[in-house]
Amino acid sequence: MARVHAIRLRGHWQVARSADGLQFSRSFGRPTGLTEFDAVLLALPPNITTASLQINGGLVLPISSPPLHFDITKHLRPRNEVVVLTDSEGINETRLEIHAGGRE
Repeated sequence: MARVHAIRLRGHWQVARSADGLQFSRSFGRPTGLTEFDAVLLALPPNITTASLQINGGLVLPISSPPLHFDITKHLRPRNEVVVLTDSEGINETRLEIHAGGRE
């Protein structure tokens, strides 16, 4: 079973309202110490049941619903920009989950 390490993405979210809902965006650095066998998931809080996610301009589909998890491993760069479009508040409980050995 893979070990999971969580990194909270609290604060620093930019918010914009549009006809499609709320757009939350923020940047973050690539977690250090990742191996080729690790998986990095972006986990939205349970209150967000519908959302679309882009990272570095690429659309990422959820791998679970809800709570929504997105496998962002192959999209990671040294600096990353994530955009979440949803109709729900409460984005501050979003986290990165590093699943050590999760890609074996």
